[in-house]
Amino acid sequence: MSHPTVTSAPASACAPNLVADTICRTVELGLSIDNAADAGNLTHLYCHPVIVDLNCPGCGHACRVRDHVERRLTDLPIAGHPSLLHVRVPRLFCTSDDCEVTIFRASIPQAADDRQTVTHRVTRWILQRMACDGMSVKA
Repeated sequence: MSHPTVTSAPASACAPNLVADTICRTVELGLSIDNAADAGNLTHLYCHPVIVDLNCPGCGHACRVRDHVERRLTDLPIAGHPSLLHVRVPRLFCTSDDCEVTIFRASIPQAADDRQTVTHRVTRWILQRMACDGMSVKA
């Protein structure tokens, strides 16, 4: 990943990169690109969610951000090369004493379900290739 193609904005100014978001169609996933790198036959896109739900899934109370973790998702190929999304997702801390959930990772339902390693549009693309083109899973 020695060839960054997009410069990242400072942490204080989260200005979206509209050109990169439009070309890579990350807006459909609710993500905005911070940086990108070309690693030969693989394109790495470093993103963050545009909207984050800060409520606890267990009790519904507002939570506070503890830190951030990286979630890797495989996305559709860009210019014939596979792409990997590195999504910086906040990890939240529930302050309610009655809640069983204490620390959890914010979900990004527009891009992928929890514990999924591919985006929704990759799942749809794979199923279309299998059903319409008669391709195998390996292909």
